[in-house]
Amino acid sequence: MRKYNLLSPREGTARSTLVFVSHKQPERNSEVYEKLYKQNIFVAYRAGKLRFSPHFYNTYDNIDRALSVLNAV
Repeated sequence: MRKYNLLSPREGTARSTLVFVSHKQPERNSEVYEKLYKQNIFVAYRAGKLRFSPHFYNTYDNIDRALSVLNAV
């Protein structure tokens, strides 16, 4: 994703099932969160970052829709 930074470690012991991302313009993260929320995509807004829990809260369809929203913002 060119507009976002993946903040979660990709490998090693710090790797998790949680996925943290941030818009390259972090001040836009709250706007992104609101757009995802309005699309019924479950994501948490924590410490100014977006946290996805695809293993628990999100279906494959949610993830596809989330990626569409992320690409549009």
